[in-house]
Amino acid sequence: PKIIRKETHKNLPEELRHEFYQYIFSTDRISVLWQDSVPEVLYEKYCHVLKEEDALIAAIAEAEQVDCIISDNRHFYERLQVDIFLTLTAEAFLHALETGEIWQIIKKVRQNRTQKGP
Repeated sequence: PKIIRKETHKNLPEELRHEFYQYIFSTDRISVLWQDSVPEVLYEKYCHVLKEEDALIAAIAEAEQVDCIISDNRHFYERLQVDIFLTLTAEAFLHALETGEIWQIIKKVRQNRTQKGP
């Protein structure tokens, strides 16, 4: 979504932007979502616990069946209690990726989504 692209661009040092975007577009394991609209009911579900921008991100994550949100936004960790997608800091994500643990975690998230159904 636009809000994530804006934040990424703002927070990523200029000298790393090209390499970052080249990496995320070079693999089929990362999906980039371009839309900013979600079903109103999902947005409202997350507005009860998160700020508007964060609620939009969480609603998109649920609607698009995103496996993981990587963010240093503490509100995702303090207020959001879901098991249908992960919320990890960049450090925790990289650690899970390096150890290979991320794939077991993602498998569990996908099982949780399947059990809950649409």
